[in-house]
Amino acid sequence: MANLTPSLQKEILRYFAGLKSDAAKQRNCQKAISVLSGNPGRFLARDWNQS
Repeated sequence: MANLTPSLQKEILRYFAGLKSDAAKQRNCQKAISVLSGNPGRFLARDWNQS
């Protein structure tokens, strides 16, 4: 996460802080790890790693 801009880091942390159910946290954590690892996908209403 160090290579993300500070504002995007903050947005991701706020997003996770707002999740209520454990299932939603788990689901979204897996998705975040996937896209931040370089896999294509959608997270936070953005397309990630789409070339």
